[in-house]
Amino acid sequence: MTKRFTVLSLFLFLFSAAFSQGYKITVKIKGLKSNSTCLLANYYADKNQLKDSAKTDANGVMVFKGKEILPNGIYLVVTPSRNYFEIVVSKAEQEFTIETDTNFETEKFVIKNSRENKAFFEFNNFASSKSMEFETLKARLSIAKNRKDSMAINKQIVDIDSFIQVKRQEIADREPDLFISKVFRSFKELPEPVPVRNADGSLQDSNYRYNYYKDQIGRAHV
Repeated sequence: MTKRFTVLSLFLFLFSAAFSQGYKITVKIKGLKSNSTCLLANYYADKNQLKDSAKTDANGVMVFKGKEILPNGIYLVVTPSRNYFEIVVSKAEQEFTIETDTNFETEKFVIKNSRENKAFFEFNNFASSKSMEFETLKARLSIAKNRKDSMAINKQIVDIDSFIQVKRQEIADREPDLFISKVFRSFKELPEPVPVRNADGSLQDSNYRYNYYKDQIGRAHV
């Protein structure tokens, strides 16, 4: 009887666990006031779709939690002031922790229990540093003394875009099983976006490819 009871108990436990899966995303935003209501949303079609809301405790910690598994996608954590940052949620990773402060500086994010977001923020950190280089080059371009200087600077700006593409592919090759890697690989399947340029021919946004593809694929839930 004891053995049968033990086996039955184990079966009921496993059965219960199988149907109790859901998501639990813990977010800590240092400096955010207690009892602040934050939102969790994801890209859907041409809109942001609200998925959940949560209130912060005295330490700026909130927990988004639900019984149903969230679909693959790029999600937004939105504060009461309408500032936000992006995270990745995949069906394989439904419980993890993100820590940051109210400045949302990419290099200061702390990721726990999420390979997806470690890869995502690794790319974001790299792209952010290249964006700073882009802004520096754009300033230099505005005061270039001759065409030769302008062409040299424009080449450096084009190279930045190439470096970003290489980094994206590097992550996808290194972490092939991740959802975010599928997103990066899918970039090649979309039409080439048309960049917006300034009057002098320089790019207005050095990350135009990434922003375009992220918007397109983030909605598609690869």
